[in-house]
Amino acid sequence: MWIIQTLAGLAILSAATGIFFAFIFLSIKGNKALANKMLSLLLITFSIRIAEIAFFWTKYIWDFPHLLDVSTSMPLLFGVFIYFYVKYSQSEEEKLNYRFFIHLIPFIIYLIYLAPTYLQSANLKLAELRNITSKTPVYGIDFYTFRILKLIHMVIYAVLAMSLVNNFSGKNLNEQKKNELRWQRYLVIGFIVFIIITGLQTFGIAISGYKYIIELDSALMITCAFMIYGSIYFTVKNPDIFISSLRRLPLLKYKKSLLNEEKASEYLNAIIKYMQEEKPYLNPELKLSDLSKQISIQTHHISQIINKKFGCSFSDFINRYRVNDAKELLINPEYDKFTILSICYEVGFKNKASFNSAFKKFTKLTPSEYKNNSFKFKTNQ
Repeated sequence: MWIIQTLAGLAILSAATGIFFAFIFLSIKGNKALANKMLSLLLITFSIRIAEIAFFWTKYIWDFPHLLDVSTSMPLLFGVFIYFYVKYSQSEEEKLNYRFFIHLIPFIIYLIYLAPTYLQSANLKLAELRNITSKTPVYGIDFYTFRILKLIHMVIYAVLAMSLVNNFSGKNLNEQKKNELRWQRYLVIGFIVFIIITGLQTFGIAISGYKYIIELDSALMITCAFMIYGSIYFTVKNPDIFISSLRRLPLLKYKKSLLNEEKASEYLNAIIKYMQEEKPYLNPELKLSDLSKQISIQTHHISQIINKKFGCSFSDFINRYRVNDAKELLINPEYDKFTILSICYEVGFKNKASFNSAFKKFTKLTPSEYKNNSFKFKTNQ
């Protein structure tokens, strides 16, 4: 029993952490604000759910009987918030669409149905607690029916959310968008795990005479905690996923730009062709003004195109080419005798520190790790 008590304590801590970070996400403004609101609401609902389970197994709920079933309607919100979080993240919408409220109708209907239960006296709720914890609990058919309906509801939204993720993954994405998509996939997978455990719990309750199963409730608490701390982990590791609104601010200056799409496309092709054929990035002193003179395109147009089309700065744009060249040289047998520092200078970096930093940013590996992994792969072939 000490294990469940420990898990319950950690669950309460997770719930408090989830609510704290929910308010942080709510405070973030910009083009991710609406998506962050969906994530905030998801964290709050998961926190409420995990807290009620923890209160049940720690028996605190006997002291606060009005907390009984406070989260029973939350499963009708989980899927909605996850789906719209993914949707608004990808579209970067800034205003809440009326369609969102249509998706809340099942939750509202169920909430109205539960209203009499929520308004019951503390004595009646304590009686219900005694029924739940007795050896032979008694439930009406509506208990089982609503659990099945909530499961179906969650499955539908899990499929919809995963479809959005899969459709978006087929596009040509920059590194920031890839990280964002990876996080969204993990979030939906975590939700699917939650659904599976809830389904097993429903089945277990049915065959055990409607008795709650400690192991499955523990698994639910762990899954909810995973969703909460997963959000925190990805926030720390990839802050751009949640605060990319800050990156959008420099782009506001392009609103009045006279550069149309046709001309921008022409310039983009010219930039890419020049980078591939002339390799100006091999010059460690290359500046935006230098590139502008070489291809006869104004600096602010180059900057605008790189920011909008690649979602990065001029420095990152140049360093990506350098890193790609370095990757080829690191696995080229003809360069086996070259040191990593030599390759660093060969591809246009000024020093090893900036080379390592850029290389790890784009590959998640250091140059040495990349070379060793490539060598191991060739050896195993």
